[in-house]
Amino acid sequence: MRRRVTCRCGGSDQAFASILTLLAVTSVLSPKREKLAALTIHHMKRDSLPLLLRVATINLRRETAEDRLCGESWAQRQGLIADIVKTQGLDIFGTQEGLLHQLHGLSRELEEDGRPMYNRAGEGRNWFGYGEHCAVYFRAQVMQLLAAGTFGLSDRPECRGRRAWGAACPRIATYTLLKLPDNHGTLLVINTHLDHVSAQARRESARLLVKRTADIEATVPELVPLAGTLVMGDFNC
Repeated sequence: MRRRVTCRCGGSDQAFASILTLLAVTSVLSPKREKLAALTIHHMKRDSLPLLLRVATINLRRETAEDRLCGESWAQRQGLIADIVKTQGLDIFGTQEGLLHQLHGLSRELEEDGRPMYNRAGEGRNWFGYGEHCAVYFRAQVMQLLAAGTFGLSDRPECRGRRAWGAACPRIATYTLLKLPDNHGTLLVINTHLDHVSAQARRESARLLVKRTADIEATVPELVPLAGTLVMGDFNC
């Protein structure tokens, strides 16, 4: 089962710059808890044609030895996720829990005639870049990556791998600044995975995300104005 939300954005340029936060509740796709929440955005910019973006957030579930023993390895699941992405015609999607080999496998499944359909941004939650990722995928031939980065959800965001506020494990967020087609400006996309144990960690992480969002928005070049901000992920709420 999937839950889809449709959102129409319009009005002044100031309205475009406001934060659009996805509070959609993710739905279980299989007993192994892959989750998908989908959103369709109709971006209505003045003096231009509408831009339709289909976006989603997908918890991939990190692969474990138990999964492989039970016959539910990532090699057996990655095709399902790729089929969903293709069937839904997604322009942007964020993933949670994916390990590097899972993301590589998904990228291979999302090739067309040997060429990638999607580019990917994001690093792992450990200080050396490995571990679980909060990756952002976007259509390779449609959007241009202007900037990207991954920061920790802790009292020292520059140090990935830290746990804070009672979190059970290190938490991160990945941001991308994407240049939209047809002069629709820039879209800021932030993908995250909040802690599943500590309510305090979720609250403090949300406060940090608000602050970092404003800081990143301030870096957007005037030549490519900010069209909007999309915050998505597995919020564990």
